[in-house]
Amino acid sequence: MKTILSAAAALAIAGTAALAQTTAPGTTPPAAPTTTPSAPAPGAGTPSAPAATTTARAVNAAPLENGANSFTEGQASERFREAGITGVTGLAKDDNGVWRGRGQYQGRSVEIGLDYRGNIQAR
Repeated sequence: MKTILSAAAALAIAGTAALAQTTAPGTTPPAAPTTTPSAPAPGAGTPSAPAATTTARAVNAAPLENGANSFTEGQASERFREAGITGVTGLAKDDNGVWRGRGQYQGRSVEIGLDYRGNIQAR
């Protein structure tokens, strides 16, 4: 029994000594490991919350979807501009929640649409 108690006491003392170690005077303690946050996956976030980006948007990449559209008229107009659609006129939200209007795309007059997910059509 004495041997077990002696071994336990020795382990306790060794553990305490390891916790009490400090760095030598004049040295800097090691920095805590850091991690780099990962970028969100494309399309991540809530569909009704417009993402703030400055990259060109794909036109006709996906069909327009009906749904509650939270884009304001100004945001919709900006989305069209970012996609390369100019001269946007007659912009109005239809009964399905899709912003519709007319504009110029690739040198021709087109009907345009923007759904709640940010999908853009120009036909």
